[in-house]
Amino acid sequence: MITCAMSNTNDVEEAEELAIGLALNIPGRTTVVPDSQQAYRRFYSGWVSRLVLRALKGK
Repeated sequence: MITCAMSNTNDVEEAEELAIGLALNIPGRTTVVPDSQQAYRRFYSGWVSRLVLRALKGK
């Protein structure tokens, strides 16, 4: 396993956003294929939840 995380959320798209962000933080990773188009759109437009933002900032 390269990376893992645990989040306490009932929002599936929020969890998908977190997975996208974690996958993109793997050195050398250039491609991520998400299951959720909505999570993909939100992540790439910069509109992510506070949970995802905190996790990606390491806080």
